Amino acid sequence: MKAVVPESIDPNETARAILTPYLEATASSTNTSALRAVVGKFLQDSEVFEGYDQVKAKSTVQDDKLYATLELFSYGTLQDYHADSAKYMSLSEAQLSKLRQLTVLSLLQQTLSLPEPTTVVPYQSIQRVLEWKDDSQRDIEQLLGQLLASRVVSG
Repeated sequence: MKAVVPESIDPNETARAILTPYLEATASSTNTSALRAVVGKFLQDSEVFEGYDQVKAKSTVQDDKLYATLELFSYGTLQDYHADSAKYMSLSEAQLSKLRQLTVLSLLQQTLSLPEPTTVVPYQSIQRVLEWKDDSQRDIEQLLGQLLASRVVSG
């Protein structure tokens, strides 16, 4: 699998259009509950796969768990979340699904940056990073289908 962007779409313009409302709402949120509501929607948005650090930078409210969660979505994986879940905001199923997608994207990125890169990633590697059992092939296929539909990978 590899990242792909259709030629007719300017990825920077599309990302800005999706991200801008979240950045504006974050900057105008003056209390923790309002900010958490904005970030909660942002974390589960099916069109967002970047910009988590930008949202963190726009925040004017001090909330360590929220900041840690945005860092997790920017640079972390599902394993990081499970290793110290008390450090982060509680995640909804939709947010966990997004974190799973980001974890798989990280695996794909690592695979492509190996000394001898490959575009083939075995199911077992995906199962391992998602901490899923052997009977999870259908779940993996569904997750990969979501990534394909989002146009962040092709394969």
